[in-house]
Amino acid sequence: MKVEHIIMASLSMELGQQVMIKANGTEMRKYLDDTYEGKTNATTRTNQEIILFNKLQTAKCKPGWDVRQHVNGMFLIKAQLAALNADMRDPIFINMLMRSLPSNARFDRLRGLVEIGASAVDTPDKLRDQILRMDSYNKCDRELNGTIASTAPW
Repeated sequence: MKVEHIIMASLSMELGQQVMIKANGTEMRKYLDDTYEGKTNATTRTNQEIILFNKLQTAKCKPGWDVRQHVNGMFLIKAQLAALNADMRDPIFINMLMRSLPSNARFDRLRGLVEIGASAVDTPDKLRDQILRMDSYNKCDRELNGTIASTAPW
């Protein structure tokens, strides 16, 4: 079955009429993506921007969660905003990223570095590297503490 037929069969009559004037399945798919991902429809785009921005604002990585996955997820949302021409300035994203992390000694030190504008954390990519480094140290601490606790004679 042709791609065009599959696409048309899955659409409402009204939307199908708008899509069927496209030359091929690729153009149909592009039209649907642009319309429903908010790239051409201003209202949809605005709503999508609000949803994505709110996801960044409310993102929280709880203790014990996968920090790498959390940070990568935040970068993915930032990229989705950029695809909607709603780029987020680096200082705002850096602030949201830091507020999303759990409180512990290493992440708290990173917060201090961000607050003073240290060059080691002045871009999102540099900050991501530092967050992942601190997370690896935190994992080592947890493993060492678990090993020490399990071998303690008391």
